Amino acid sequence: SIKKSYWYSIADQAVKFCQSKKDPQTLMLGLGSATIPNLIASMNPKIHQTIVEIDENIIHACKDYFGLEKLPNYTLIQANAYKLLDQKDAFKHKFDAIIVDIFIGKPPYICLESLEHSFTQKLLPHLKKEGMIIFNKPGNSAEAKSDTNSFANYLKTLFQEVKVLEINDPRGYKNDELTAAKKK
Repeated sequence: SIKKSYWYSIADQAVKFCQSKKDPQTLMLGLGSATIPNLIASMNPKIHQTIVEIDENIIHACKDYFGLEKLPNYTLIQANAYKLLDQKDAFKHKFDAIIVDIFIGKPPYICLESLEHSFTQKLLPHLKKEGMIIFNKPGNSAEAKSDTNSFANYLKTLFQEVKVLEINDPRGYKNDELTAAKKK
């Protein structure tokens, strides 16, 4: 069931967090197969989604086969998220929720740079004070779990509320979803 997937869990967290926000804005770093943006749009089409994806082939596939262009209320930016975040004027506004879902096609599958403290520091100026960041990362080994716990401890120095959800996707994937809300 899609409702047991990490995609659904991430979309659900973002939508629930944004439900009481006026003119809710999310930033999605990494497009994948557009599953999370499609889920967010189906749960709450009023949420404006800004999506950043580096890979032109992924963007074309999502437009051609995964309904990207049918999404209501979104902006797509083809760019390297790491470089884009360095630009203070990269976005017109700050975001209620930022979703970090940057994966690559080979082990360890997650782009390790997205879990570095310096990357998190780049996110902070683009997040509203009462905002939330959601990180998706593999959680299928003892080393991955250790990395998750270490990263969660770092997030606790920056945010008032930090949670780790273990998602046992029915397709056999194990992911850790870290949510960090309310900047200190």
